Amino acid sequence: MTTRPITTPPACHAVAIGFARGPGTGLAALDAPGTEPCPAAYPYADLARADFLRRLGRPAEAAAAFERAVYRTGNAVERDFLLARIAGLGAADGR
Repeated sequence: MTTRPITTPPACHAVAIGFARGPGTGLAALDAPGTEPCPAAYPYADLARADFLRRLGRPAEAAAAFERAVYRTGNAVERDFLLARIAGLGAADGR
């Protein structure tokens, strides 16, 4: 039997950092030099970025990140959730 190391996607690590230390630190962890980029089809990095930006009060940037996640997800339930988040940003932003 061959064992393989368990790898954690960088978005998961950044989310953990963001919960522990705040959204600014989590966003910095996503963008840190040397952080292995997430696969292009992986919507959760965009979702993490969007949530950090939303929590930092940057709704336009958050909406763009949520839209990237919508484009990358193949799950209808996730898509509906993300679209509701985008709509909520507009309501909070006065749009």
